[in-house]
Amino acid sequence: MSTADAIAERLENIRALVMRDQVDRATKLLLDLIPADHREARNEAILLSARVTNLETERRQLGGSAETDLTLRRLRLDLLQFVDRLEDKAKDNLPTGTGSQPIHKGQHSKFAQARIDHLVGRERQLHAGRRIGDLAIAINDIFLSRPGFVLSIDTFSLAVGELVAIVGPNGSGKTTLLKLAADLLAPDKGNIHIGYLPLGSSHYRIKTTISYISQQAEPWRGSLLDNLRFEAAINGKRGERNDEEVDFVIHRLRLERYLAHGWAQLSAGYQTRFELARALLREPHVVIMDEPLAHLDFRAQEQFLQDIFDISTSPTRPVATIISSQHLPEVESFSHRIIVLNDGRVVYSGDRQKISRHFGSRCFEVTCSCTEDEFVRLLAPLGVTLEKGAISWIIRAPTTVQARDILRCLVNSDIDVELFRDVTNSTRRFFS
Repeated sequence: MSTADAIAERLENIRALVMRDQVDRATKLLLDLIPADHREARNEAILLSARVTNLETERRQLGGSAETDLTLRRLRLDLLQFVDRLEDKAKDNLPTGTGSQPIHKGQHSKFAQARIDHLVGRERQLHAGRRIGDLAIAINDIFLSRPGFVLSIDTFSLAVGELVAIVGPNGSGKTTLLKLAADLLAPDKGNIHIGYLPLGSSHYRIKTTISYISQQAEPWRGSLLDNLRFEAAINGKRGERNDEEVDFVIHRLRLERYLAHGWAQLSAGYQTRFELARALLREPHVVIMDEPLAHLDFRAQEQFLQDIFDISTSPTRPVATIISSQHLPEVESFSHRIIVLNDGRVVYSGDRQKISRHFGSRCFEVTCSCTEDEFVRLLAPLGVTLEKGAISWIIRAPTTVQARDILRCLVNSDIDVELFRDVTNSTRRFFS
């Protein structure tokens, strides 16, 4: 997808979210979309984001009321008007001398037509080579041996704008692979190429373009705000720009309520959000996170993954992202690609929809109130194979058997089904 198409699609997503009252994500997508050097527009987006936070605070304190409903309606209107103003301003700054292809009337919205000068602007020079789909990292023929463990990876690559999840049992090599990708470990043999840097680039240069977030972050002193300002300063952001960039990450990751908090006052989940905020202040091309979901509850996991996905796929500042996790259903829902490690080797790499092709069968998990003999008798006509797990039955079936076929057999026989899960395209299959 071209940059113009991506921006047009992102804009329509924002409008649709506003119309569905999902103003929280709408303002986050706006912040992702507006380049840093468009200060006036970015600051207005930050103010709109702050209003969303204030609205959520009022809802928590007062619950739903006529007053909060009115606040939401005004906020929705201001968001839509803000997007309209972006379009109007873009119309007055049509691309000239940028090398962009002409866009015919009706092909895209006028916002997309003017994308180079108004939205992309200087970002094209600041982040050359940082277009969605371009190579970010390539790992070739990596071999690393340690006492009791060997990691051997034939090929592994990551594209800009891609969110890749690495899953596997404990000790499978997830953290080791992430550290190799971040240039924190050196392989015994093989090479790791950062797509936008010359081969053999120094560790310092690689480190300035890759942000690695460990599962066990180091505690810090002082307040969250002071630490973010310090991080921005050591990455070259001084004066007004320091304030602007810190404001951006604070509102983008919803840290407003925690600015005066110290490390020990933050929950583990917000410590992780702080680490991501600090990473974004470095303007990385690649973000690598080791088990970022470990300390989050279910709802927070989904919100965090949504944030990572949206940041990664920003049309103007896309980022290549790798995460490791044990939370399979959650990362499967948001990742473009999943890499399954076992005993230091890649046993699967691809999107979740191709897992059934890998196994050549369908798979279901069922917990129900019937005996083993009765269960076997009911499902035998479907040509399935059964395996008793610790809690549930594992059913492996031909590709022609659908979930409804199994459920029909059980329900028609008055079997109470406590749990039914179609794991045909889940990485759980590699560990069952």
